[in-house]
Amino acid sequence: MTTNATPSSTPGAQKSWGLGKALFILVNVVLLVEIAPLRADARAVDSAARAVSSMKRGWDALRERAERGRQFLDVRRSIMMQKRSYNKTVYVSAKTYQGANFFDEWDFYSGQDYTHGYVDYLTKEQAFTKGLAYVTEEGRANMHVDNWTVLTVDDINNGKYRPSVRISTTAKYNHGLYILDVAKAPFGCSTWPAYWSTNENWPRDGEIDIIENVHASLSNQVSWHTLPGCNLVTSGNYTGTALNTICDSNYMSNTGCNIVDPSVASFGPVFNEKGGGVFAMKWDDKSIDVWFFYRAAIPDNIIQGLPDPTTWPTPSASLSSQGCPIDQFFRNHMFIFDTTLCGDWAGTSYSTSGCPGSCAEQVANPSNFVNATWSINYLKVYNKTVINTSYLDSSATQGTSSTNAWTSIYLLLITSLAARLLSVAL
Repeated sequence: MTTNATPSSTPGAQKSWGLGKALFILVNVVLLVEIAPLRADARAVDSAARAVSSMKRGWDALRERAERGRQFLDVRRSIMMQKRSYNKTVYVSAKTYQGANFFDEWDFYSGQDYTHGYVDYLTKEQAFTKGLAYVTEEGRANMHVDNWTVLTVDDINNGKYRPSVRISTTAKYNHGLYILDVAKAPFGCSTWPAYWSTNENWPRDGEIDIIENVHASLSNQVSWHTLPGCNLVTSGNYTGTALNTICDSNYMSNTGCNIVDPSVASFGPVFNEKGGGVFAMKWDDKSIDVWFFYRAAIPDNIIQGLPDPTTWPTPSASLSSQGCPIDQFFRNHMFIFDTTLCGDWAGTSYSTSGCPGSCAEQVANPSNFVNATWSINYLKVYNKTVINTSYLDSSATQGTSSTNAWTSIYLLLITSLAARLLSVAL
């Protein structure tokens, strides 16, 4: 026996067609059982037959229209789903430190070095007057360690130290994408340069060391310092080598948790010889990630000012929320550049660094600091933004509602048509 398939394969549509068909059969039964006995004459029977034939044609036309409507709504929903699949997180430029105005929104710190280095940090006026801070004709912001003043070891032992510069942003930041383009970074025996972030509530609000190492090391070391409870996951999403995994500042004399960049051009003389590079830090509630790109490998979307971390390779360092609830340990950071000498890290490691003499002797000789220079092309701040497509969800919901409405209208029309035909026939 051959049966006719319904136009739709969906359970809901099959149910709707089945109900319509049941109504159609019901009308036929009524017409045959009720009308014929009451109007036995040929004219009444013929009229009833024509009514049934007309109703069938109407039913077929209505069913065809409903099917076309269903197909249209299915296509529309498919398009809406495809549009939603293109929803994307983008990073929008929020602040740029660059060129002649680079230093306008930075504070110059002139207090005692917290890490016990042999430096005298200068005020902004002093730094500019002595030529230790300035913007070049190419628009680079330069910061130097004094490399002309001769000191003695006695001077250093008596608290007369070498002039240097430490600056911090007046603004404070949280989640975002921070991209630093560095033409040159300090290196050399006894030097301890850093580009980092923290605030006055250290260590409660955390510290992120984005560029840091000592002496003439070749690889950058990224570190985090926090209150107890934050730890580095060693199997994390990064290419560098994990050192200490406990970020607690009270552990191992504030070593922090650290990852060494795999590139031997990410710090020191090779970094400068290759024209420097870009360091990018992405900070959100899931992780704090750091990338290093040497000059020839900077992604095009960074150069174009449209950075997209999803297209970049695996970061060289990453602190994941799996081991450290990010928002619990890091907040309200200002960015800092400084170069100290000797101190808690470069001083204690000096004897094993391969550098000559003592750390104090090294600091006394100004010629040792010809490479102790920060030269910054820019620091750019980007805010994370998610494209809002709620209107698409609304449209899709309307499409579903429209399908239900079509079914209801179609059933009402069938019922109305059946009642009308019955009244005419009777």
